[in-house]
Amino acid sequence: MEIRDLNEIRIFHMDSHIWPSWKDVKKFLPLAHIFKELYQRINVYLVSTSVMEQFPQDVIPQNTIWELRMDEDFDPDKVLDKLEKIEGIIERGHYKEVPMGLYISASQFPNYIKKIIDMKNALFPNEGTHLEEALSRWDQDYLEKDSIFICYEKIAENDINDEKNNTIHFVATLFHEFSHAFMDRVHMDGEDDRKYSFYFKIIEESMADCLAASCFKDSPVQGEAFRHIFIKGKPLEYCGSYYLYEISKYCPAINLAMLWRDRNLKALYLNIMDREPYKLKPEDLINPFLVGQRIFGNLTGGGIGDEKDGVVKDDIISILARIVTVKSYFSHAVKGKVTEKESVAIIGFYLLWKYRMMNLNGWGKVNRSAKKINNLFEEAAKMIYDNIKDGKD
Repeated sequence: MEIRDLNEIRIFHMDSHIWPSWKDVKKFLPLAHIFKELYQRINVYLVSTSVMEQFPQDVIPQNTIWELRMDEDFDPDKVLDKLEKIEGIIERGHYKEVPMGLYISASQFPNYIKKIIDMKNALFPNEGTHLEEALSRWDQDYLEKDSIFICYEKIAENDINDEKNNTIHFVATLFHEFSHAFMDRVHMDGEDDRKYSFYFKIIEESMADCLAASCFKDSPVQGEAFRHIFIKGKPLEYCGSYYLYEISKYCPAINLAMLWRDRNLKALYLNIMDREPYKLKPEDLINPFLVGQRIFGNLTGGGIGDEKDGVVKDDIISILARIVTVKSYFSHAVKGKVTEKESVAIIGFYLLWKYRMMNLNGWGKVNRSAKKINNLFEEAAKMIYDNIKDGKD
């Protein structure tokens, strides 16, 4: 076992049979300057696949998305019912996956390391004991620190001969796990609230991907890093990653992560609902007619031709739907009717819904929820649309 001191990050090479280019890893680490305050309280362990296999994670396959029947509007009063229905579907289709990286808080770490030591002692006499002694020598307080496990063997298993890309993938995984550490509330108020299972994971994992991607923005290796972070086929919990990254162009990823870390769910929800395709102002939540005048003017600024008719109509419907959704959520929140758990569910559900909509081709294949919204605003949208097309006031 050896230890690498890289820009204040200590990486313990525990038992992996292969490893990244440490010179390149050190070169990329300054990209994640936002995590600098975490470096001293987190140990990073490079472990083998056999070690990582001891800690499989429950994940939801991507194809589960097609089983979800999102046939209701965003009604805060029905969020928990929707949550129970979807979790019922998920429980029937879940499976376990060996992760590439794993963040573990200090409170959990002793149990994890004990499992590794026991496993090694069972395979080879005293190997686990020797590992324990080595860790104590290098860091007497290691049991009291947050930890990150990274399995480079799993990262490199698809292309073991591409050292450069695998090293970038290693760093991207490291940044993802540091993002989890950054958002961990345990260090703020002692509250471990990772209890919302599915919807919590949709927000947390997507936010970690978004924050990791933001570290690579405009860097020479952005393309290679993004291909790893936004790779197709990831479990469903990561479905909101790219959508959040698009939002981060308006509200920095670090700010989004801080809102989530602090559980400022109203502000997080407003930022998520506020960005695409048009920004909403606070007054828009009070008077949708104001936003109508502003946005419809933008839509038709260049004139409307036949080729734009469908786009304009869809935009109008989308805008009206979003206004009603935001107003509904905030009216319930102000009245104290939306709990923290319901808020997490609403945000997670919205990210899931956006992922589904982004991956459908055309309105002909949209889900029942979108069709219901379409029907709900069809008459109002048609009246506004006809007025715009005919040049009426």
